[in-house]
Amino acid sequence: MSALRYVVLHHTGIDQPHYDLMFERQPGSMLATVRCSNWPPESGTIFERIADHRTSYLDYEGAVSRNRGEVTRVESGTCTVEVDENAVLLTLSSGAQFRVPGLWQK
Repeated sequence: MSALRYVVLHHTGIDQPHYDLMFERQPGSMLATVRCSNWPPESGTIFERIADHRTSYLDYEGAVSRNRGEVTRVESGTCTVEVDENAVLLTLSSGAQFRVPGLWQK
């Protein structure tokens, strides 16, 4: 299996700046996306599941359409994704691991 890719984008120029963690579930798939208030996340950081994003965000930095601020890449690389019925365990190439609760499709 090919390596799965991820990116962390800092979304600014909006009322509530945040970080978006986007990752492939399988090579070439839409990017599962969660947002959080800080990066890197600390114990107790809340991840909010938002809509999947296009893979073009893996390499994109700049203005977000319809005047919704801008994004800057703060981290990217490859990851492993382990899924169960309640959460996903992400292990990033940086060595960081995160358990993101919620319903995820396998």
